[in-house]
Amino acid sequence: LSISDDLKIGFFCTDHATQTDYSEILPLKELSSSTEKLIRIIRSLQVDFGFLKQLLQLKFEDSLKEESFNLFTALHDRILTIEKHYQEIEDIIRKCYNQQLADAIAVIKGMYKVGF
Repeated sequence: LSISDDLKIGFFCTDHATQTDYSEILPLKELSSSTEKLIRIIRSLQVDFGFLKQLLQLKFEDSLKEESFNLFTALHDRILTIEKHYQEIEDIIRKCYNQQLADAIAVIKGMYKVGF
């Protein structure tokens, strides 16, 4: 039994006074100091995790930017290659039409010379 069980205050038997025994003071001090240390450690961990979260987010954003730049560069190079190929085909078609036009003009010119 503890001291508080011996002291009765009030009208009912369940009203007890609360007293701390001198032997309980040292464990309470140790418990409160270890609780304070735990709180400091938890706050330190929260700060560390906050920094870690920011670091990971920045690394992710950097890698995302790098990957998007690589993708843009690859697509841009592909578009330039396609445009160059299109220009080459257009030049070939233009030369073919010019040759056909020159042949047609030569045929018509020959027909007029024969007739005159």
